[in-house]
Amino acid sequence: MNDEFDWEGGGLADWQGQTTASEFTFQKHEPEYVIQINGNDSKFMVGIKYDGTLVYGENYNPDEAAKIFWKALVHHMPGVEQAITKPNTTPWAVICREHGKQYLTSEQYDAQMMKPDSYWLCPICGGHSSWDDDNYDNYYNEEK
Repeated sequence: MNDEFDWEGGGLADWQGQTTASEFTFQKHEPEYVIQINGNDSKFMVGIKYDGTLVYGENYNPDEAAKIFWKALVHHMPGVEQAITKPNTTPWAVICREHGKQYLTSEQYDAQMMKPDSYWLCPICGGHSSWDDDNYDNYYNEEK
């Protein structure tokens, strides 16, 4: 018997000969790396194994790998950028009902100022937010 089939959560299996269920076990395939970073050319750059060791690819570039890692982290975990940066790094902040205080970059602040008749918006979800006067005042008071 030679049958291929796809089972839920698994991949393709190729059966050769007569086999009974008691002769084998299914094991979930674990990826080799906890984190794998591929370069912009999609080639393997660096991987972190489950035991914490690093494996470097031929085209490993630490600066490029770091940029790709942080870009992916910010993309997949909204709000992480504010959580890992120094608080109160800009005078501009809004308070979102869902995400709390969110600091605005100068670009975000300028874009919102170009729409004077609209609400302040959360940079994560785009929901209506309120301007954080205390943050603005504290920022400039700390500079003195």
